[in-house]
Amino acid sequence: MKNKSKLSKCTALFFFFWFMTINGLALGQSIDVINYQGKLTYTDGAPVSDTVSASFALFDTATPVQGENPLWEENDITLLVTDGIYNVELGAHQPFPQDLFTNNDDLYLKITINGEEMAPLHHLSATSYAMRANYAEVAAGMKNGTIPDDLYITGRLGIGRNSPRSDLEIQGTSGLRVSTGQLANVFGEFKHGFSQGLIINSNAGGGWADIRFQSDGVDRMFIEHAGNVGIGTSTPQARLDVSGNTIISGRLGVGTTAPEAKVVIQGSGASWTDGFLFIKNDGEDAGLRLYSDDTTVRHHIFNDTGFFNSLRICPAGTYTSGGITITQGGNVGIGTGSQVPTSRLTVAGSIKLTGGSDLSEPFKFNEPELIGPGMVVAIDPDNPGNLKPARKPYDRCVAGIVSGAGGIRPGLLMMQADALEGDHQVALVGRVYGLCDASYGPIKPGDLLTTSPTPGHAMKVTDYNRAQGAILGKAMTKLEDGKGLVLVLVGLQ
Repeated sequence: MKNKSKLSKCTALFFFFWFMTINGLALGQSIDVINYQGKLTYTDGAPVSDTVSASFALFDTATPVQGENPLWEENDITLLVTDGIYNVELGAHQPFPQDLFTNNDDLYLKITINGEEMAPLHHLSATSYAMRANYAEVAAGMKNGTIPDDLYITGRLGIGRNSPRSDLEIQGTSGLRVSTGQLANVFGEFKHGFSQGLIINSNAGGGWADIRFQSDGVDRMFIEHAGNVGIGTSTPQARLDVSGNTIISGRLGVGTTAPEAKVVIQGSGASWTDGFLFIKNDGEDAGLRLYSDDTTVRHHIFNDTGFFNSLRICPAGTYTSGGITITQGGNVGIGTGSQVPTSRLTVAGSIKLTGGSDLSEPFKFNEPELIGPGMVVAIDPDNPGNLKPARKPYDRCVAGIVSGAGGIRPGLLMMQADALEGDHQVALVGRVYGLCDASYGPIKPGDLLTTSPTPGHAMKVTDYNRAQGAILGKAMTKLEDGKGLVLVLVGLQ
């Protein structure tokens, strides 16, 4: 190995020794052995894996003169070097002099491998409780080493990192494990001085352990072994159980990672309950209160337990006199207040309809495909309950005008499902555009209208005796000649 091996500038990690008391050296007690670990490489940097012959000597100077006798030495020790790392117990073959460490504050270790002296010598310092290598530039690591007593480090400690940026820095893939026994508690404490700070406690009672986060001696967060997390409680009943107020300044998504509003609930579709919000209050009212600012209540939406469990939707403070009430049976009251709505719709006050202008009902026709908006229709005596286009003048079977002509929709539609259904909506009262034929006389506003010989068309009344019981309504616009639409105020007479 001559001219091929080289000991790197690093060698020592820590030196540990055992003694009777912490100040044993001060009492004159001797050190038995020093556990020493070093790293050996070839000149090209490759780690050595071989058996070598080594000698170790201690001097009280870093530059001993040629031939100077060492204070202690061990020669011809056979070392097994694996992947560049070797371990040796100094003093195991040649005991240290009893006063070597008490009489010398500074010692220097010379290492000779296969006859080659490693330079420079390594400076060692001794105290009453520990020794260290002051110039350990590259730590190779201790394998299966033990520390028999307290360890004190005045600088920074890096594990897996040779330039720690804090008092303790761990860099690696194995993580940090703290254990005091198979079933014992595991603690991690962070304190400011001697005051109570953050405590992480596994609280092991057997098997998998819980974790507690404490401050000032009080549990702040609790993670049980099954995975439930409690904040403000040490008995979480769900994956997250919070006891106390919770403030969310951003958006909250339930079942979604991209909520579009302050609160979004996204169901999976597996069950109807996935898309529902349940509000419970054990025998008392439950609902929502809407504010326009931090303090001003505007509306309530709630289940009124004192009013037959009806749903109330009302402005703040007006549920006894206004708002909307929906009973358990499905009846709706608008403005009914403390009165229970007994019909499907009860309105206390006036109603304004803006969707259309006539009152219509659906009717059936024998040939519904021939029927269109604006047609004047009459009762079909051959098909009870049905209607047909009016085809003769002054027909006392006149029924009304089919709604929808001229873009005017029905304002109110009446029907009973599965009983009085139909194909087309027929205006019975109100304003609606109807087909008229002015060839029987020009039509001007105010004229009475009746059926005409032209199918589905009205004409103005000229024979008032025949018109009795056959009047359709009054014209509200004019039609001087031909056929066209006239706005009609429907009123059967």
